[in-house]
Amino acid sequence: ETFLLKNLQVQNKDYTRNPEDKYRKISGYSRLQAADKTIFQRVFDIREKYAEQYDLPPHNVIRKTDLLSIVNIPGYIDKIRFSKKISMNLVNGIIRELKTVTKR
Repeated sequence: ETFLLKNLQVQNKDYTRNPEDKYRKISGYSRLQAADKTIFQRVFDIREKYAEQYDLPPHNVIRKTDLLSIVNIPGYIDKIRFSKKISMNLVNGIIRELKTVTKR
């Protein structure tokens, strides 16, 4: 009886996640202003899109440390050092998208 009760509790637990949780895992995100959080989320989503599309770990597309710098430092996008695993065409596409979403 105890097992069945515990099992029902586990089955009925709400496992939905807050969509913002994935951004909060990045150190420094919580200290950003609301407008910068929106830009950060767009930059993060670009990284995730390319990582999934090309079957790469996200940190091979853009490192975590670069995510906040892209938002906080104007012109930082041109200083990002991309992995050699990524072709120049892909790098150019990523940079183009990043510049579009970070325009203020």
